[in-house]
Amino acid sequence: MNYTYILKCADGTLYTGWTNDIEKRVKAHNSGKGAKYTKSRLPVSLFYLEEHESRLTAMRREALIKRMTRSEKMKLAETKKKILLVNACVRPESRTMELAREVLGHLDGVVEEVNIEKERILPLTNAQMEKRQAACDAGVTDLPMMKYAWQFAEADEIVVAAPYWDLSFPAILKAYFEQITVSGVTFKNMGDGSYKKLCKAEKLYYVMTAGGPIYDPNLGYEYVRTLVSEFYGIDDTTLFTAEMLDVDGADVPGIMKKAASDIEDFFTQRQ
Repeated sequence: MNYTYILKCADGTLYTGWTNDIEKRVKAHNSGKGAKYTKSRLPVSLFYLEEHESRLTAMRREALIKRMTRSEKMKLAETKKKILLVNACVRPESRTMELAREVLGHLDGVVEEVNIEKERILPLTNAQMEKRQAACDAGVTDLPMMKYAWQFAEADEIVVAAPYWDLSFPAILKAYFEQITVSGVTFKNMGDGSYKKLCKAEKLYYVMTAGGPIYDPNLGYEYVRTLVSEFYGIDDTTLFTAEMLDVDGADVPGIMKKAASDIEDFFTQRQ
C-alpha cells in the first residue's frame, strides 16, 4: 500500500508527502531525517492520510495537494473523523504501540498523535494551576497551555496507548490528564458537585501490554475509564491487552498475535 499524507508541524504549518510505510516515515520526520522543511519544525504529527494502490497515484495526489491552499488542505481533514492517538509509550520499540497500530488500522479517519514524552508534557506547577484557574473563572479558554485540552475535546475517537507499569500506567499519562482536564473545554464545573460533559468523542480505546499479569482491578484502565466518563462524557470505552510478555518461556509472538486477533474479532463483530 502507498500513502499520501499531510503532517502538522510544531509551528502549525502543513507538510505534504508520500510514502509506502507511513509509520516509518513519520518517525523519520520526527528524528530530523524526513525533510529539510520539517527538520526545523519538530515535532510533527500525522494530520491527514490517503491510501493508494500504486506509487504513481500516491505521487500524483501529493503533487495535487501541494498546489492547494492551506484552507483547502484543512477542509480535506474536515471530511473525515478526527482520531486522536494519545501515545504514553516511552520505549522506542513499544509492544503497546504495536497493538495500538492494529486498532488504528480499523478506524476510518485522520489520525493526529500526541506523543507525551516527546512533547515534554509535565505535571502542572502551582503557578500554572493558578493561571489556568483564573482564566477558566474568567471564561477564557484560549490560552496556549490549553491546546492539548482542545485537541482532546475536538476528537471524534480516541486511542490511548499506555503500557502497564507499577499496576497502572506511566506517570506521563497522569501529567497529560492534568493538562487536558480544563473546565470550559473538556468539561464544565457546574458548581454544585456535578459536571457538564463537553468532549465530542463518544468512543475511547485503551491499549495496554504487560510483562507480567494484569491484576484485578486494573487500576490503570479503571482510572481512565472513570475519568473520561465522569468528566469528559465518553461512556463507551474498550480495553485491549496483552500480558505475561516477559515471564520465563513466554511465547511473545504468539501472545501478540492472539491480542491482534482479538482486536480483529472485535471490529469484525461491530460491522
